[in-house]
Amino acid sequence: MILERHGLDLAKADTIRGALKKGDFGTAFGSVTPDMIEAFSIAGTPDMCNQKITRLLKSGITQFVVGSPIGPNVRKSIDLISEQVIPHFKQ
Repeated sequence: MILERHGLDLAKADTIRGALKKGDFGTAFGSVTPDMIEAFSIAGTPDMCNQKITRLLKSGITQFVVGSPIGPNVRKSIDLISEQVIPHFKQ
């Protein structure tokens, strides 16, 4: 259902699922489309992240999971999230 809601290619999703089951990460990762990344991630500058989070909150999303990968410099990414993203949403 969630794939259809985002208009994502179901055949590509099946390819990814099958490749992951076989441990074929190259095929799985190579099959991920930009639309899939956009649908299931929050990425970019702090301002871009804040804008996407705002849109998601307005759509009814109430929880977010932050996990890796969070950028080439993990410490810098954590600092940016803690200093420029989280404070933007504190009540």
